[in-house]
Amino acid sequence: MADDLGVSRQTAYRWCSTGRIPGARSVGPGRGLLCIQRDLYDEWKQQGRPSE
Repeated sequence: MADDLGVSRQTAYRWCSTGRIPGARSVGPGRGLLCIQRDLYDEWKQQGRPSE
């Protein structure tokens, strides 16, 4: 899934932790990607990868 998103787990986990992705929630340490809820995933991906 990390490859599909084009971001690292660490980056995605940081976005989740800082609230960068609204509505996201963490599901546990080391699984930051899963903090991106599926209903937000498609919309986020369509917008393209946000800049750091």
